[in-house]
Amino acid sequence: MPMPMTMPTTMNDVSIIIPSKNEEKSIFECVTRVFNVYPEAEVIVVDSGLDGTCKIIHDLQKKYPTLI
Repeated sequence: MPMPMTMPTTMNDVSIIIPSKNEEKSIFECVTRVFNVYPEAEVIVVDSGLDGTCKIIHDLQKKYPTLI
């Protein structure tokens, strides 16, 4: 029997996954906008590119501690 769906009680109960490949030009704005809407959410960026996206994410982690 399937479990009933429940709504998150806080934004700490929300995880957002952002797939990324060579998004150096747009990842800063994308992540910033997500945190503007969901400031307490856990945000996971999965980067498989070869550009500077990973460095930008690393820098953003200083401002957003729930960014992985």
